[in-house]
Amino acid sequence: MAGRTATGAGLKLDRLALTWLYPRLREVPPEAWASTLGKARDTEFDTLEWMGIVAGVAFVAWALGRGPVALTSEAAFVMHLLRFVLAFPLLAGVVGPFYLRRTRRGLDRELARKGAFTANAEGPSKRTEA
Repeated sequence: MAGRTATGAGLKLDRLALTWLYPRLREVPPEAWASTLGKARDTEFDTLEWMGIVAGVAFVAWALGRGPVALTSEAAFVMHLLRFVLAFPLLAGVVGPFYLRRTRRGLDRELARKGAFTANAEGPSKRTEA
């Protein structure tokens, strides 16, 4: 019983996070979220996003590359390990918004495509005969 509650709460938290990150996802039935997001993530990066990713990676590398020059081998190992661990959250914070922007653009395109497809499919059925 507790497993179901934890899974249900986790599922609600996942859906809450996804609708917060991608507000237009509410326009899609929840069972189609995975496939719709998969198609949205297949969108190519535009120039601004590529420039942001490159600049973000360069900034994080520069920020983490600064430190004491003369270290013992043990201290150098610890310093490199610490930099490696710090790189993940820094990259997520600096470069992540560009991935989010790309996925939101892809979601907008996918919903526009589905809307056009639905409008074309439902167009003749809405007509009434005189």
